[in-house]
Amino acid sequence: MTEHAATPRGPAPGLIRSPASATSGPFTDMTFVQPQAQWIPVLDALPYANSLGRGQESLRELPQWLELLRSQRESLAAMILAHGGLLLRGFPVNSAEEFEAVAAEFLPVQASYIGGVSRRSRVHNNVYNTTEAPSDVVIEQHLEATHTPRPPGRIVFNCQIAPQHGGETPLASFVELYDALPAEVTQALEGERVRYTRALIDRESLMYRLLPHKVTQSLALSWQEVSGCDDLQDARKLLEREGYEVDVAGPRRLRTRCCQPVISEHPYTGRKRWYLSDQITRALPWHARLARRALRSRLGMEFALESGRPFAPGVLDLVHRTLARIRFQFPWQQGDVLVLDNHQMSHGRNTFAGDRLILTAFG
Repeated sequence: MTEHAATPRGPAPGLIRSPASATSGPFTDMTFVQPQAQWIPVLDALPYANSLGRGQESLRELPQWLELLRSQRESLAAMILAHGGLLLRGFPVNSAEEFEAVAAEFLPVQASYIGGVSRRSRVHNNVYNTTEAPSDVVIEQHLEATHTPRPPGRIVFNCQIAPQHGGETPLASFVELYDALPAEVTQALEGERVRYTRALIDRESLMYRLLPHKVTQSLALSWQEVSGCDDLQDARKLLEREGYEVDVAGPRRLRTRCCQPVISEHPYTGRKRWYLSDQITRALPWHARLARRALRSRLGMEFALESGRPFAPGVLDLVHRTLARIRFQFPWQQGDVLVLDNHQMSHGRNTFAGDRLILTAFG
C-alpha cells in the first residue's frame, strides 16, 4: 500500500485542489486531475479520514470505506457521468479480492472477458489483468470493446504494482474528441456504420504456433481465447449469443462480424461521441511488420464502412492527432482505483520499465 504522511498531503504533481463547492455530501475535500479543460475528480481517502479525526488507522478498514461508497452511490454516479471518471486514491485495496469488492460498488454486473483483442488472464472471478502486451507496446486510446456487440458501460482499474517508469493509462473523452473534430469530418460520417471482421484460428494449430509471440498477444488471438471455450461449436454458439455473426471459415477456424456506428450518442447524456475502434487494426511502428504478417495469414481484425465508401484521406490520422492533443495522464500509485464511464472516456497504455500490474473489471 502507498505510504502516507501523518498529516494531509498537498496536491500531487498533475493534481489540483478543487473548491469545496465542487462536491456535495461527505466528500468535501477533493482533488482533480486537470489536463487543459478536462477534469477527473479524485477522491483522496487520507484528507477525508483526517477531517473525521480518524487518521491512518481507518485506512486499513475497507468495509467502512465500502459502506461510505455505498451511501454515496448516486452522487458518485452523477460525478462519473459528468466528468467521465473518478479516481479513488489512498483506499486499502491490496488484493484482487479487495478490488473486486470496490468494483462491485460501481458495476451492477461484473462481466467476463469475451471478444477482447488483447490477451489477459483471469486473476479472481471476473477480475483480470489489463493486458499481457509487452512493455514496449503502446496501446492507443479506445473505448473498451466497442468493436463488440455489447460493450460494457463502465470499466474499473486497480493499480497493484506501480511501474518504475511510464506505464500511465492516458485518458481522453471521445465526446470531447467529437467536438474537437472539424464539422465537415463528423457530418460526412453521420449515419455511417463500420463492420469489424475478425478471423480466429485454433491455438493448437501449426499456424498459430508459428506466429511471433507479439502477434498472438495482441493481434491474432485464438477462438479459444476470444470465447473462453475449448470446443469449436461451443465457441460459435457463445459468440452468436453475444450478438456476433459467426461462420466457419475453414478447418477449426471461425470468422466473426459485428457492426457499430462510427458516431453515436451517449445513452444517458445524448451528447455525440466518436465511436470507431480503429486502434485494433492501426499499424503502429512497433507492430507494422507483424501486422502485415498476420493479415497475410488472414488473421486478426479488419474494419470497413458498411456503405462500401472509403474513409476520406487523412481522416483517421486527424483523429489520432486530435486525441494526442486532448488526452491526459497521471502516474499510478499503488492502491489507486480508476472508474471510467466507458460510454465516453477512452483509455490507453504507455510503455513502461519495471514491473506493472493493473487489474480491471467491467460491466
